[in-house]
Amino acid sequence: MAKPTWSKGLSFALSVQKGMPPRILATWEESILFLDRILREHKLDLYHVYIHWHEDPELTHYCGVTYLDDKRMAFCSGNDKETMLHEIAHLEYKESEHNEVWAGKLIDLHEKYLTGKALEKANADLVKDYKAAERVFKRRQRKVKVAREG
Repeated sequence: MAKPTWSKGLSFALSVQKGMPPRILATWEESILFLDRILREHKLDLYHVYIHWHEDPELTHYCGVTYLDDKRMAFCSGNDKETMLHEIAHLEYKESEHNEVWAGKLIDLHEKYLTGKALEKANADLVKDYKAAERVFKRRQRKVKVAREG
């Protein structure tokens, strides 16, 4: 399959699983261009992105993963800005852990790149899925409350 026009000039090499229909790859355009823009803005090195897919949409597994040593990312059904930001936070933090430092970086990315309902959903999902993020949110809310009262 020939690479789509939108994938030319990315800051990383993009490859897709053999046999991926062009209509499926086309659904990735917005997310991949979003990823590329943020990597450039934050001056982060990423060498390769691989997109995996399943003919059977019932098959699910982790949506995104970052291989820090190789500076690679792989995605399956994580075709959204929330997943891209999650993986960028790992790249910025240089750790694969889902701890409070990572959560703080991800919350900052959410606040910078998401708005409205997308921001609310991303933060709600983050707090629901990661205890470390819940602790960071609580701490930040206390600081905001103190600042308002002071």
